[in-house]
Amino acid sequence: MAIWSAKQAYEYAYTHGLSFPADAQITNHFTWNEAFKNEPTDNVPYVGIFVSLVKVFNELEKFRLLIKLPIEVNRAYSSVEHNKKAGSTAMYSCHILGMAIDFYVKGLG
Repeated sequence: MAIWSAKQAYEYAYTHGLSFPADAQITNHFTWNEAFKNEPTDNVPYVGIFVSLVKVFNELEKFRLLIKLPIEVNRAYSSVEHNKKAGSTAMYSCHILGMAIDFYVKGLG
């Protein structure tokens, strides 16, 4: 397991797209692949999105440590195109800005 900074993840994605090695972590419990789940691999956002994702996943990591239960990420970053296809009408969705995560806590109904 290796925790990658926003800069490392962006530089990798710039060259290879949004399909990261399985051990490319944002935090101890969350991966860069989870951050870009369901996004086209060739649709690399600008570096600021990566910085925002590090911040929001660090907050989710704190929550996970507090509740001591596994968390499954359903969606974090969404491109404008993906957000529209998902039915969102929010022009300034927090998912587009890399500032939101939809998740499920395993073990809670």
